[in-house]
Amino acid sequence: MSDHTLTVATTTPWASARSRLAGFGAEARAAARDPAFLAVGALLTALVLVFTVLPIGTVLIR
Repeated sequence: MSDHTLTVATTTPWASARSRLAGFGAEARAAARDPAFLAVGALLTALVLVFTVLPIGTVLIR
């Protein structure tokens, strides 16, 4: 027979959610150092600049 004892959590649900989010933050920081992520980020930044900032600048200069 299996044991059907009830275990009581020692931490609140908020504390466990906080620790999970902290783990996701650590993974995101580690991924941000990956050269592929840096290249994609630079490409997306360049596209935003080309298609938003430059057209607005050319309209304002005219």
